Amino acid sequence: MAQGQNKMGKFAALVAVFAALALSACTKTKETKSMVSPDHYMSKADFEGKTFSLVRGIEEADSNNTVGAIPGFSEDFGFVTVRITETELQFIEAFNPQNKKETQSVLASFAIKDHFDIQREENDFKETTHRIVENRERPWNQRKFIRVDFSRPTNEKSRLSSSTQDPTAPTENVVQLADPKVEADGHISWLTEFSAAGGSFWWGVENNSRVVARTHLMPVKATDYEKLNYREKDFQRFGFFYTRQLLEDPEKGFLDSKLEDNTYALMHNVCEAGRTDKNGKPLSCSTNKIVWHLSKGFAEKYKDVTRKAVKEWNDVFKKSLGRSDDVVVLNEDLAVDVVDPRYNTLAYYGAKSPGGLLGVAQWASNPMTGELIAARATVYEDGIRGTLGWVDDIITMILNDEEVRKLFLASDEEAKERLSRLFPSTGGFKVQEDIQKLRMSMGMPVHSDLRVGSDLLADSHGATTALKKDSKSLAANFARGQKSPFQSQSYRKDLSRKLAEPVGRGLARKEALMKKAPELFAVSEVDRLGGAIGGYDYSFGLIGAKQPAKSRLPSIQGLEHLHDVGSALREERARMVNQAHTGVHGAELVEEAAIRYIRKILAKYPNVNDFKGQVAVIKAEIDQLTFYTTMLHEMGHAFGLRHNFHGSSDSKHYHPEYFRLSKQIESEAALPADQKTVTPDDLHPFMFSSIMDYGGDFYAQAGGLGPYDFAAIKYAYNRTTDRNEDPVVKSGYKFCTDHQVNDTILCRRFDKGRNVSEITANMIEDYHNNWVLSHFRRDRANFEQRARSYPMAALVRYFIPIRQVMDEYIYSLIDAKDVAAGENECGMEHWKKSVDAGEIVNVCDPLAAEQVGVDPTDLSTFAAGLFGEQGLRKNPMEYEAYGLADLVYADAIAKQFFVEVLGSAEPGTFIALPIAPGKFQLEQIPSSGDLEENLAQFAAERGFPTTPDVIGQMKQLVGRIDIGRYGKPFVSEADETGPFVRQKNIGAFFDKYVAMIALGIKDIGVPKYYRRSMTGNAYAYPQTKDFATQMIKAMITQKDRILTIPFKTQVGVIPVAVEPSLNLDVKAIGTITALVDFVSDSDESIADSLRVCSLNDQGCRAGFGQKTVEFTTASGQDVYRSVQTLKEDSISFDLLTEAAAIDKERKEWVTKLQKASDTIATNIMKLEELKPVRESMIKTLESLEIAEMAQILPMVFTDDEKTPSLWNITKLVATKGEEIPLFLTLNMTQQAGGALEAVGGLIVAEIQKIDPKNECPVPMAVEGEEPVEAQGGDKQGPNGGLPTVTGLRGRANGIRLAGGAVLRPGSPLLNNNAPVVQPNGPASAEEPKMPAHCAEILERKKTLVAAVTGFQGFAKGVGELLNGALEIKVAPLRVKRATDELQRAEANIRLIRRVSKAVGLE
Repeated sequence: MAQGQNKMGKFAALVAVFAALALSACTKTKETKSMVSPDHYMSKADFEGKTFSLVRGIEEADSNNTVGAIPGFSEDFGFVTVRITETELQFIEAFNPQNKKETQSVLASFAIKDHFDIQREENDFKETTHRIVENRERPWNQRKFIRVDFSRPTNEKSRLSSSTQDPTAPTENVVQLADPKVEADGHISWLTEFSAAGGSFWWGVENNSRVVARTHLMPVKATDYEKLNYREKDFQRFGFFYTRQLLEDPEKGFLDSKLEDNTYALMHNVCEAGRTDKNGKPLSCSTNKIVWHLSKGFAEKYKDVTRKAVKEWNDVFKKSLGRSDDVVVLNEDLAVDVVDPRYNTLAYYGAKSPGGLLGVAQWASNPMTGELIAARATVYEDGIRGTLGWVDDIITMILNDEEVRKLFLASDEEAKERLSRLFPSTGGFKVQEDIQKLRMSMGMPVHSDLRVGSDLLADSHGATTALKKDSKSLAANFARGQKSPFQSQSYRKDLSRKLAEPVGRGLARKEALMKKAPELFAVSEVDRLGGAIGGYDYSFGLIGAKQPAKSRLPSIQGLEHLHDVGSALREERARMVNQAHTGVHGAELVEEAAIRYIRKILAKYPNVNDFKGQVAVIKAEIDQLTFYTTMLHEMGHAFGLRHNFHGSSDSKHYHPEYFRLSKQIESEAALPADQKTVTPDDLHPFMFSSIMDYGGDFYAQAGGLGPYDFAAIKYAYNRTTDRNEDPVVKSGYKFCTDHQVNDTILCRRFDKGRNVSEITANMIEDYHNNWVLSHFRRDRANFEQRARSYPMAALVRYFIPIRQVMDEYIYSLIDAKDVAAGENECGMEHWKKSVDAGEIVNVCDPLAAEQVGVDPTDLSTFAAGLFGEQGLRKNPMEYEAYGLADLVYADAIAKQFFVEVLGSAEPGTFIALPIAPGKFQLEQIPSSGDLEENLAQFAAERGFPTTPDVIGQMKQLVGRIDIGRYGKPFVSEADETGPFVRQKNIGAFFDKYVAMIALGIKDIGVPKYYRRSMTGNAYAYPQTKDFATQMIKAMITQKDRILTIPFKTQVGVIPVAVEPSLNLDVKAIGTITALVDFVSDSDESIADSLRVCSLNDQGCRAGFGQKTVEFTTASGQDVYRSVQTLKEDSISFDLLTEAAAIDKERKEWVTKLQKASDTIATNIMKLEELKPVRESMIKTLESLEIAEMAQILPMVFTDDEKTPSLWNITKLVATKGEEIPLFLTLNMTQQAGGALEAVGGLIVAEIQKIDPKNECPVPMAVEGEEPVEAQGGDKQGPNGGLPTVTGLRGRANGIRLAGGAVLRPGSPLLNNNAPVVQPNGPASAEEPKMPAHCAEILERKKTLVAAVTGFQGFAKGVGELLNGALEIKVAPLRVKRATDELQRAEANIRLIRRVSKAVGLE
């Protein structure tokens, strides 16, 4: 048993061992196994107790997206804290000035899908296992981890829920592309893709837009930054972005003073050396640096100019802060993402982006202090590529098209001439072409080659009231010594009241007309563009708007947007102000600049091959300069600087290099051109005070930073600057920014110039330079969209800004500051400074004003006061900005601009017709076919002399108007030969249409005007009323020639008036402008001028002493009446009077045409009657025994059909005239006259031979009536200007033969029924006594006279035949022309009548 017990004990021990082994095996540590769901989660600790800067940046976007998403753009949502609820992760506005929790907003909230802890799993015995699992045992708010759906905020109105800043933009799909990542510095970010529904792009296809955005939560770090209070007076001096705390007074509410006290400039934490806090502790700002990083993939080719930009700004900061160390530095060791709010980034975006964007600056800032946490300046390669593409287009045109090359060279000469006037080499200001255009429009003397000094007068149909230089001619217009009323405050207040029509009233009139008679607004040219005219958003590519801007007016082919442009401009102004926290540069900044730059190079290399060799240099230079100036500008924004649109006009503070070069130019003025080292062209890169302007040229700021930029940095960043006494402050830098744009003409984007005159002149030059390039397809696939965008773009970019000159003239008068003034002195500040500077005659001194042609009571005459004996008194580009002279000159060239647009002609071949001594007007003739035949038909249509000699003279006055400043194709055309229609060009119709709108609209979107209820237009303003009336009349009647141009002919360059290209649609908009826009509450005079009534209308009854005119249409169905106004300025009266005259002329020629069919038969009979006379004359003339007569007679009487004798010509023209071209008919007629002259000449010579001293005079008979010189117009001969071929016509001082040939004084050719006169003496009733030796001589002379008498009978018959044949040729032409003119006149009358009835004018 003991043994058995022992065995049992061993077994138990063995079991124990195995149990121990087993136990040790079971308790061995197993590899940890995570059972946590792969769905992304985050620790609550990443959010709790922290303040973040919330930023979202766009990393990718479809290049054709239409929702406004641009890669590189970011939005700073400010500081947030994170609140975690059971269902949401909420981003709470961290900074609230009122410190009221109930007013703190939830910027965004994201759905929390789960709260959980992560721990080891426990078994049933509460023992931990090797598995890591999610645990939800604790209350949700105690759990450490959450899963969040970051794809879309739960509050749909959050800006984070959309791919754009517009929370209402439709987003169809949102996908979270990457899980949030938390980096070591606590930075959190996640990536989201939006699929947003967009509108249609330029080809009209609806598209969705893909946008990829990254949201950043960046922990806010504590700094020792001292905020800088930035008050209103500070902002008026130097513009910085700011943060504003809207604090509410518990008793008084919100106060301006509180607002100013809590406004802080946005700045980096850098300052002057040695700065300490109030306790004397050194501040880090005195040693801090602004460190920039390049973005990943930054183009190597731009790194050098980027380093140069960094150095430029570093130099400014060092100098302004008085620091010896570098302040602005570039760290090229670490490249960062395009949008990473942890770094100051100089970014380059190389992929395609929408909108042709050049650059943008954005930042993240502390909303409580204004400290800039990080900033970014981005330049877009796509914008630069667009510019280079534009350059390629221009270069291709120059290389391939000789006419374009000539146009560019001509434009360059004009530009050089204009610039050269800025620095005259001799005393006085040299007046050149643009000044002469001003003189032409004023009726002042100009020379035919456009130099001062000739007595040629400008065309009387000029743009402004014609003025004479001698004061005597003015005496009838006003009482001498009468003072100007404009200085009177009561006058100015009265003028203000007259212009104070409610802003919407004029638009309401137009709206009513559009609804009542929409057909009046329909435009055939719109159909040629294949779609409606684009509104503002469409035309300027404002993608991403909530919806396209809608006009208040009814929809009429999109034209309603043009008529209601003021509303769109105000919306755009608000948009730009809202977007002012970015420094967006568009490609339009450089397109026109590229034209000027290339023109400059072409002038240097006019040879095609030489220019071709410069192409690569041109593109590289533009590429680098565009990037450089854009980067400098965007960096300025990134330092806190706002736009300063006064940079181009602040001439006192231009770049120092400008003044150095100016002195050098002056010192070299006397040198020959080839010895000058600098020219005025070299000044352009330095004509700015600040890089923060939008320069008119991409190279205008190539000189780098301006004086303003240094002064602004010093003013804000250097805290020791005395803001009242520092020279920087006292220097008086000019500043204006986004919300002030267009409040004055000096505050504009993309302008160039020191004053209103130069800015306006440059804008006009840009328009003309750009016209040829913008109006033709030039291989652009999106030209259709450009064409439909053009009317609005032109209206906003050119026509309204130029029209604003007229508004500013009057606004400056109404708002004038009065100053003390003595007798005959000006009491308005802006008038006085111009007069004192000698820029304009003293218009406040009646006698001085009248001596130069200024009526002190008429603003429209003030332009004459700009001139002295040697031309302009001063260079307009140096006028005191906004002085009287500046406004007067700018107003004059603005008028001239509208004259050139409205008066432009169809390109082609023209003839300059003399209409008065020294005056010409252009008439178009066909460009193809035989020139002489074209001129013959042209002359015959108008009743002009048509002899070949005259045609030869006319040829010398023929020239061309090519496409350019004065010649513009009127109609838009399309190519329909391919698989789809391609628009070929944009017709000048649209320029004329928008010009009329610009002159008429009363709301041009300038806030200061509508705040004052100043709703004027060109007709309402006293200095432009006559001008506007003349423009309207020219558009409606199509008779007045408003444009005088320099026209090159064989006899030289002469000033001529050209017929404008117009159609019924232009007349319609002119009539609508007159009867809707030109009518106001205080002035309806234009309505009286245009009133046309049917015969029985009550509205056209004449008052006492008033004239009336009636006109019956050709159909006889309508009879119209008009009454002349008391001022005798009725447009409709003139129109009806002209129509009646045309109708009378037409009827006369119709009668002649109707008789033409009987003329040939009559001519055959007359030829038979002339045959015996011919035989008799041959015998008579042969019997005279004149030696040379034998040679002449065959030229007259030969009947051989092969000989071009007088007789054969007469037979041919009389019987087959319809088959012969007009010019050949005229030649034959002249030959006939030549033959008659030859016969008469021989007889005269024989008489002089036998009686050289005329001692034996023969009583002679001559025609009773003086021969009438046939001319155009109302100075026609008895046959309406046709060449008279009646044989021989005489007068006391000479004899005129058929065909226009003339025998010299003393020729004894007679008319049988004329009174008896002495050849060289008075008429006598008796035969004079003859000397004895005269008997034989007298008999011979009588024989000769008898021969002449008989010959005249023959010549008279020939003349009747030829005249009849000519009438057959000319009658259809005259009838056609008269019919065309009558139809035009009737159409004008009916149009005025229709519009009048539609607006209720009866």
